[in-house]
Amino acid sequence: MKKIVICLGLGLSLFAFNEADIKKLQKEKMLYLNMLYNMTEFGITHQFERIIYGRTAMEIKSSIGASPTPMHGFMYHTQPLINRCVPQLFKNLEPPVAWEQRHPFKEA
Repeated sequence: MKKIVICLGLGLSLFAFNEADIKKLQKEKMLYLNMLYNMTEFGITHQFERIIYGRTAMEIKSSIGASPTPMHGFMYHTQPLINRCVPQLFKNLEPPVAWEQRHPFKEA
């Protein structure tokens, strides 16, 4: 059986679970959402200027107030001919993803 190690909470404890256990716990305890809450609390408590959550699961992250930020990249190849194809290649690395941004805070 495949083992996955995940870190729960902000302590130093690590717990090993198999995939079935993780799916069951995720449904019952909303682990992912609670980990987002913990990261947000940690960032606020330690007065971080920004909390960067990454580029996946954007809809659930927006449900706690996260907003997307455009990312930029640079690719260069030593062969000029390949360099001409780089812009198209770069576009294909991140296909468009349809998701609904949530706005949990009311506008004043």
